Amino acid sequence: MNVNPLADWTTQAEDPYALGTEVVQQRAANGEGEAQFSQGCLLVDRADGNAGFMGASGRSPEADEGTALLEKAAGQGHVYAMDTLGDLHDTRKEHEHAVAWFTKAAEAGLPKAMHNLGVYLDEGKGVAAPDHPAAAGWYRRAADAGHGPAANNLCRMYNVGRGVTRSKRRAMQWRRKAAENGHAKACLQLAGRMYGDEPYAREVGHVGEAAGLATSAGVTVGHDVPPDVLAGVMHWLQKGCATGQQDPLAGLDAFRRDSLKGNMYCHNEGCKVVGLLKEFKVCPQCKTIRYCGAECQKQDWTTGGHKEKCGTFAH
Repeated sequence: MNVNPLADWTTQAEDPYALGTEVVQQRAANGEGEAQFSQGCLLVDRADGNAGFMGASGRSPEADEGTALLEKAAGQGHVYAMDTLGDLHDTRKEHEHAVAWFTKAAEAGLPKAMHNLGVYLDEGKGVAAPDHPAAAGWYRRAADAGHGPAANNLCRMYNVGRGVTRSKRRAMQWRRKAAENGHAKACLQLAGRMYGDEPYAREVGHVGEAAGLATSAGVTVGHDVPPDVLAGVMHWLQKGCATGQQDPLAGLDAFRRDSLKGNMYCHNEGCKVVGLLKEFKVCPQCKTIRYCGAECQKQDWTTGGHKEKCGTFAH
């Protein structure tokens, strides 16, 4: 039986070159978008090793050929080709071209491109000026689709009120969203903030009956943290340390050491009181600023400017 080597392209999606380089080249020449994407990526990657052979564009002929194939694939609606072109132009510092391709891929529904477009709008790259509200919108769409870095960027925006109404609660909620979607840094930050009892951290980071080191290894000894909170801390530590680059127990011990360090946590200017974080009371209205006592809180409210700023720390 005569088997057509060009059939069943979709079965080769993970490794199209299992069909053979000549087959991929033939299918790319025949106008198939997936083949054009695969061959274009190969040529662009290969061009890195041939930087000395420059074409008319100032790049290697292989880079130009690969870019042209990616553009053909993108023209057929290949969303990964669009995003790859955005990355390619970003590497070349051709920011206006990069933002154009990221926009196409984002509008086609690719979360990674939504995040990349958000970064460009946030930083004002490739556009006339930064557009923080639009950046937040694209971060949100990407985060809702499960993109951890986008959720972490939204956390940062809510923390400072850039492009959104400042909200410590919303910031913490997006930090958890980032952690849930595998953002290692967000996992570790959430664990640390839960341990230190920062506003909203324990409420937002709570994981219920969290299993793991907190109970199996009996690590509650020496930690002035409620067992259910410590279980949540360990849950996020383990998730954040999943790559093996850090030991969760070592991270927990670092939290303990930091909690025992005295510092001047009072927000009232000029206050020199040193103590543990838990000894400083949080402003009951904004739930963000801490004071050593009622006298400093009253002074900061009347003469320190917190009265005007307190309402900007939206819940």
